[in-house]
Amino acid sequence: MKVISFGEILWDIIGDTEHIGGASLNFAAHLAKLGGESYLVSALGNDERGDRGFDALVRHGIQADYINRVSDAPTGTVTVKLEAGQPSYTIHEGVAWDCIRLKDEQLAAIQAGDWDCFYFGTLAQRSEINRTTLCTLFEKVRARHRFYDINLRQRYYSWEIIDVSLRHATIVKLNNDELDLVAEMFGLDGTGSPEEHMNRLTEQFGLESLIVTRGKDGVTLLSGGSLRQIPVEPVEVADAVGAGDSFSAGFMYALGRGKDPFEAAGYGAALGSFTAARSGGVPDYDDTIRSLFANLGG
Repeated sequence: MKVISFGEILWDIIGDTEHIGGASLNFAAHLAKLGGESYLVSALGNDERGDRGFDALVRHGIQADYINRVSDAPTGTVTVKLEAGQPSYTIHEGVAWDCIRLKDEQLAAIQAGDWDCFYFGTLAQRSEINRTTLCTLFEKVRARHRFYDINLRQRYYSWEIIDVSLRHATIVKLNNDELDLVAEMFGLDGTGSPEEHMNRLTEQFGLESLIVTRGKDGVTLLSGGSLRQIPVEPVEVADAVGAGDSFSAGFMYALGRGKDPFEAAGYGAALGSFTAARSGGVPDYDDTIRSLFANLGG
């Protein structure tokens, strides 16, 4: 698989510990760990955290051709507070990943690529610079799948951002709360069931698949007109940081290796549960996870 992701690189600060993170980085890192050729479009500051961040990218196997360094903003950080393993975030502004730009030669290389998946989210669109760059990538990237993880954080979203993103996506992932909010934003009947909202959003935006993650209650997937519930293995949650991102990576990797969307969601759920049971968004894999994904066809 050859995958390109757009978005934030940041350090999640949890107590006295820092973990490299950001939804786009977590997704790209898991794709690389699973065996994909994984590229990330983002920015780091010219500072000590930026140096460590670049080293982390290399260590995770992410291709850094489209990572640029900026001198006028620090590398991104997020302060994470955990309550019963569930994170809340303070996302600091004016940071390097708010300034994602690409050089002409980088854009040309991206346009010439044959990509299996283009991944993007909402948070990285909070700056005008990034929205401009992403709109350019919508025009340049030729990808079999366009995966939009809605992933709403704090106040960093709007109807316009979500509308444009949905119109450029083929696969969309969101959680229970985000489904309710997006349904309301797009004028869907507030008395409708979640399944009805999923059907209407899928029809309105011509989506191939719509995924709703429900934590310990599993995943609901609508694809090809069929809706199914995908269970997840119960685990003791260490922290839920990055669990959804690892689900997305496991899902896309399995889909790219020939599994149908419902089978792929089972692989994503397994990787999501594994990540939730461990600290940090990209924990080391054990033999069980390695064997599970090594046995995929394709």
